[in-house]
Parts: sequence; C-alpha cells; structure tokens
Amino acid sequence: MLRISRSLLSALGVATVAVPALAFPDPAADSITAGELKAHVDFLASDELAGREAGTPGGQAAADYIAAEFAAYGLRPCGDGGGWFQAFRASGADCRNVVGCIPGSDSVLAAEVVVMGAHYDHVGLGHSFQALDRLTGGRGKVHNGADDNASGTSGILELAEAFATTGPRRRTLVFIAFDGEEKGLLGSSHYVEHPAFPLANTVLMINLDMIGRGDGGEVACYGTNTSPGFRDLVERHREAEGLLLSYPDWMLPNSDHASFLRHDVPVLFLFTGLHADYHRATDDPEKVDAAAMQAIVRLLCGVAGDTADAETRPPFTPPPGGDFLALDFRRILGEDGRLDPLKLREALERVLGKDSGLEGLFGEDGEELRRVFGGEGGPFGSGPLGGRARLGVSVDAAEGVHVQGVHPGSPAEHAGVRPGDRIVSIDGRPVASFGELRDAVSALEDGRAVDLGIERDGEAVTLRAVLGAEKDPGEADPARGRRWY
Repeated sequence: MLRISRSLLSALGVATVAVPALAFPDPAADSITAGELKAHVDFLASDELAGREAGTPGGQAAADYIAAEFAAYGLRPCGDGGGWFQAFRASGADCRNVVGCIPGSDSVLAAEVVVMGAHYDHVGLGHSFQALDRLTGGRGKVHNGADDNASGTSGILELAEAFATTGPRRRTLVFIAFDGEEKGLLGSSHYVEHPAFPLANTVLMINLDMIGRGDGGEVACYGTNTSPGFRDLVERHREAEGLLLSYPDWMLPNSDHASFLRHDVPVLFLFTGLHADYHRATDDPEKVDAAAMQAIVRLLCGVAGDTADAETRPPFTPPPGGDFLALDFRRILGEDGRLDPLKLREALERVLGKDSGLEGLFGEDGEELRRVFGGEGGPFGSGPLGGRARLGVSVDAAEGVHVQGVHPGSPAEHAGVRPGDRIVSIDGRPVASFGELRDAVSALEDGRAVDLGIERDGEAVTLRAVLGAEKDPGEADPARGRRWY
C-alpha cells in the first residue's frame, strides 16, 4: 500500500437496494484455498525477488510469474500488442502491469467489465523513503512485503484461477497486477489512461491491498458507499465466510482503487489493517494468515461473480462532500506552509486509530516523520507545499543528495536528471543536505533557469533546468492524486 495519503475526507451513510437472486455461494469459491494462497505468497515474498521494487530484476521476475500463472489458467492476454504486459516508464523505472481477462458470455453484457486488481511491487531493499525502518537499520535489507502486497497479488491469482475453472460469466472479468503502486499509484494511473477496456464500461473495480493479517480480527471493507446495494451484497457473502467486517464511511486515495474512483467507477477495497511490520524488513511470509486470506478472497469471488452476472450494472454514487481526491492540505500544514508532522499524526490517528502500526513514523515530537517528509533522508518537495519553484525529484539525503526518482514531465526530467545522480550544486550554490537543497530551490522563482551540478558515475556533469516550467507548481497532478514536486 502507498505509504501516506494526503487527503482525509468523510463520506455520509450508505444506501441499499435489493441484491439480485444469483447462485450462492459462488461455485468458483471452492477452488480458492489457503494452501495455494500461501504458496503464491511464499514465492512473491521470497528473498530471491529482493523486495519487488518497481523496475528491478525482482519486480520483473514477479511480473513474469504472474503472467505465467495467467497463461496456465487459460486467461486471454490483454496487454500491449496482445501480450500480457502493459509497459510504461515512470520515476526512472521500466514498469509493467500484467493484464488478463476472461471474456463474457452474454452478447450484450460482455462489453462491460469487472476489474479485480492488486499491486505486486514493494519497497525493495529499503533504500527509499517508503521504508519505515530505513533510518533504523533497514537499509540494504530485503523488504519482502508478504502482506504488502504479496497477499493481495496472491488473491488476484486465485480469483483468476477460480473463475477460469468454472467458465465465463455474463460480463467480462479483467485481472490486473499493477506495478509502481508504492511510487505513487503509477501502474493503476497508467492503466486508466490506457485502459484495455473503456472505463465507461467498467462496472466495478475490486482492489486487494494488504489482506494478509486477518488474525481473527475485523477486516475493513471500503467503498460500499460508492454504489447503492454494495453493503447488502458484501454482507450476504460475509455471512457465508464468517468474516468480521467493518464498513468505514470514509476512504483514503492511498491505493489503486483511487485511480478508478477518479473516473466514476464504483470500487470495493478490503484491508486487514496496518501493523508493526508495515513497510519494514520484517513483513515476511510466515506472518500472513492464510485462512483469513481464503475467507476474504472467497467473499470477493462471490461479490465479483454476482456483479458480473447481474441484470443491471451497479450505479456509481459520488462520495458526498465534494471531490474525495481534492488535495486540501490546510489541516496538516504549519504556519510556514510546510507539512506539520504532528498535525498529520493527529489526522491519521483520528481515522486509523492510535494502535495502527504507524509507530515508526512518530516520536513524541514527530521528529521521525519530519526526517521522512522533510529532513535528512526525506523526499524532496522543493520547499513548502504550494511554494513557488519545483525541480521534480525525490531524493535520499542520508549521505549526500542522491536522486531516487524523477517525476514525469518535470523540469528535472527535461534537464536530463537521472535516478542515481548526486546533486552537488544549484547555480553554483553548494548542496550537501536535504535542507540545503530545499532552501536553494525554494528561494528561486518559478520559471527560473538554473545550472545543476551533478555527480554521475564519478564524473561531474552540468545540466540546465527551468524550474516549474511545465505546470503551475501549486497544481494537483491528476494522474497521481497528489502535489507535483
């Protein structure tokens, strides 16, 4: 799951309508087993895949494994050029979504699709700011991401096999393993910009992200207020699986469902919650609760099957209270216009609860979060949120200012900055820490042309960048649901 959402909005109550009388329990659900789910997790979260960071050999190996499974189940490939993969380049990485489908059987309804998706990438070896233990000994260690999100990816594989085994439904079923979610919902953002099937014909998106820590506790089901009748439908299958569910009336744009919701697609998102191993090197396969995963995936099998065979598509209900994805930072900013870690902690704890696995982010004074967001080792946002100039990089400043990611369309990308570069100066002003980089850029006006002193592979390089030349620095990036850096 993407580490931090910057939008905390509430939704109102849930409307309900009668659920169509369909086969129950779904005949496909019996083939979904805890043993097979655990076997997928064991492979995807193995040390050999080195944390599945987007664009790395481990991430590529995970994509190849998913594609091979889809092919073995008899799915139809729906990627680029009739293959399994939907390739894209983002944040300096070559990424791949994996897309397959089971065509619908109804001559009319087959044009409509139910999407089931999960991201398969994680945070690799813990060098990026997404790793919560990066500053406490986690750098260089494999972050296996068993719960986040080998668990959800395993669920998608089992759903694909289950539906392939029992034959087509009236509507087309689409299965997507997204890449680059941890870097900013990159894979799902790319898919909705280049969908295999028209988004107007997408009747439901089911997102599986972190379903591996049930442990007999309550599972959160988000999105039942995005279409009338969803809660009744989910509750019907919940009873069959014996799950304990909660139905929050709010939802964060912190995983791949958000990309679809922006296009008025109803969504459902099941989540077993944060924990002490979240985005740490200790999120290992032996800690997942495969029995709970089986119950969750079987429930979603029933929901997807019912939706695929229903006479009418579920209508979309916009989240009340305005645009749920609007970037309103006012409640978490300090007087200087910068993110205030303590305000963010208070906001998250109101929504997620104090015992939510976020301990690594917060000291008593929020100092750890300050380092993650805006101090030594934090991502670089070029000054205060809503400030004037933007360069367009995320950096690791623990040992010099090393570029971790280059944002698409940014001045840094146009100037030729690459991940792995070390920024040593801006217009002759030495830069040796995050604070110096932040101060150097935030002191400049939007549109200013500057010389960037770069150290690349041991050689000095000078690049010319025009700060904030491509878009308004205060504008929200619609493809990412967050501020453009």
